[in-house]
Parts: sequence; C-alpha cells; structure tokens
Amino acid sequence: MKTQHLFPDNFLWGSATASYQVEGGMDNCDWALEARRTNKVPSCGPACEHYSRYKQDFDIAESMHHNAHRLSVEWARIEPEEGKFDEKAIEHYREVFADLRARNMHVSLTIWHFTLPIWFYEKGGFEKEANIFYFVRYAQKVIDSFANDVDDFTTINEPMVYTSNGYLRGPWPPFKKTLLLHIKVLRNIAEAHNMVYDWKQNTHPEVVLGVVKDNIYFEGKNIVTKQIARFTAWFWNDRFLNMVKGKTDFIGLNYYFHKVIGQKSKGPFNDMGWEIYPEGIYHMLVDLKKYNVRLYLTEN
Repeated sequence: MKTQHLFPDNFLWGSATASYQVEGGMDNCDWALEARRTNKVPSCGPACEHYSRYKQDFDIAESMHHNAHRLSVEWARIEPEEGKFDEKAIEHYREVFADLRARNMHVSLTIWHFTLPIWFYEKGGFEKEANIFYFVRYAQKVIDSFANDVDDFTTINEPMVYTSNGYLRGPWPPFKKTLLLHIKVLRNIAEAHNMVYDWKQNTHPEVVLGVVKDNIYFEGKNIVTKQIARFTAWFWNDRFLNMVKGKTDFIGLNYYFHKVIGQKSKGPFNDMGWEIYPEGIYHMLVDLKKYNVRLYLTEN
C-alpha cells in the first residue's frame, strides 16, 4: 500500500522569476548598456515577453497547482531617470500582482534583483556610500506603492553572488576584481537594507521585509579541510547575514552548491553541470536557525 505524503495546508509551493531575465524590452539598465558596449553580458532582448504575457505564464503556474510566486520589479522601469518615477510602470506591476492574488497565490516581491538603472550605474552604484540614498528612496517608493498588493518584500537577491561576480571575479558589470571593493560594496548593500528596514518599521510595521541569501554547503573531511570549510562558510554564508541580523523578518535560502574542500564532486550533475546534492538543503536550513527568523526555500 502506497503512503501518501501531503504538504501542510499553509505550505507555499511555487516558482520564481527575475525581471531582466523574463520581461524583455529592457534597454536602460547596466546589463543592457554593457551588452551594447562590451558584449561581455547578454542583452535580454524580447526574453520570453513576460511583461506582456504574464497572464499566460501564470496560467501555467496555476496548472501546476502553485499557490505562491516570487518575482521582481525592475528598478530601471520604475525610476528610469534619477528622481523621476514612472507611474505607468508602477500601475503595470500592480496589475501583475492583482492577477496573482486573483489566483489565490502568495506574492513575494524582490525589490532589486541585480540590474541597475544606467543613471545609478554611472554614478558608481553601490561602490559609493553616498549612493545608498538612491536605493533607499527607490525601495521606499516600491513599498509605499505595493504594500497592499503583495505578501512580502525582499530588498536584495543574493548579495554575495552580485558582489562576487561584479567586484571579485568580474564577469558581471562593472567587471572589477578587487577584494577591498567587494567588501565595501557588500557593506553598502547591507547598510541600504538596514536603512530600508528601519524606515519600514516606522512607516509600515505591518509589511514583511526580508533578504534572500545564496548559501553554499561547505564540507571538510579532515581536521585541516574542516577548518577551511568553517572559514569559507563564514566568508560566504554568514558575513552578510551578520550585517543585517535583527533587521530582517525572514531569510530566503537560495541553495545550489555543495563543496567538499579538497575534493572534486563525482555528481550526479544537472544540465548546468552543477552537482545535485539535495541533502545540502537540510544542512543549510538547520544552520540558518541561529538567526531565529522565518525561513523560506526561495531557490534551489
């Protein structure tokens, strides 16, 4: 006799998108600029035309019995010029959220998912502490506009991926490779989140605001590699979360990688060539318990 396993009634099961990856038609953000200027990153082009086809996409999600959807708004659409907010774009996103809610889906909104308006990028982005002001102003506008339309907000998706690829390894805009700059940008992003959270607590205490963090399960098999794994886990997993500790209502876990220090993975691998190691989800969720906040598994 087969055993039937059921999710609890309040379990959220859904999918996730990022605006630049799916909406199409974005040409005034840093990635679009560098796609034209350097060809180091891809242009989104029409993508899958989610901006106009979102209802069809949500039909698919609904057909798979999703009761939650995570998505982002595009900063360059909402604030295409410094200090000038596009109310038409804001109303479009409000219609998107209304469609999801009409399907009884939990709406989880990411305020910033990697791409920057060109005007902010050309000011130096998060490299300059003075520029934190612009992100905070934008985040406040998003929360003010959509506080009644979504169930929770995330300020930033995967800060370590952003700062590593933009400022440490260098394959993403602005293509820099400086540890000190990586550290500075990460601190500025954390400070931006904290400022938004403090403002939220004073103006919209009912709003649920968190961060989504990209944690890796590091393992060591002997005394030396266990110490290396512990340090690496602190560097990658804990640094940012410690900077925002006490100023987040939840943590979303994005889990993709399992690293055994000093060993090559034997697989199995997915189509991206990444190891499939679902046990790591358990270990990462247990590790995040120390922050004593609500946890979501937001990507894997």
